[in-house]
Amino acid sequence: MSANYKREINYLDRAIKSGEIAYKKLAKVRDELSSASRWGILDTIKGKWLTTFIKQRKIKEAGKIADEAVLAINAFERELANVSNYTTLKIKMSKPAALADYFLDSTVVDVIVQMQVRKNRKNVERTMKQIQGILAELRDEKAILRRMERGEVFEKEI
Repeated sequence: MSANYKREINYLDRAIKSGEIAYKKLAKVRDELSSASRWGILDTIKGKWLTTFIKQRKIKEAGKIADEAVLAINAFERELANVSNYTTLKIKMSKPAALADYFLDSTVVDVIVQMQVRKNRKNVERTMKQIQGILAELRDEKAILRRMERGEVFEKEI
């Protein structure tokens, strides 16, 4: 019986580690989008080509990290499949209109790009909350298994 607990705890450890990696990647995406949003406000109010360039660079960096986050989320989902049934995580990000932002540098385009950045950041934060909830469940499940392994909790009590 103890070997089964160890195996389950091992699966949980791998899923938790994988989820933490995905969460950290998403936090980096969120941070880049927050920075892009701040630059976007400046770009809207007093924008010059330099503020547009910096904002777009932040958006592009967020996109690169988001690609890494998607891979990390996929790895997390594979690990979750070994543990139990959890909902599929999705990260939705739209590509802000970079070309229009440079060549049609107007308040309207700046506001549209700003709205896209905010929407993307909210989607990332929603996914981060999902991962946090799943990680909390996994940690609770691991704690229960550890107690069962030590004989402190019996399966009938759960």
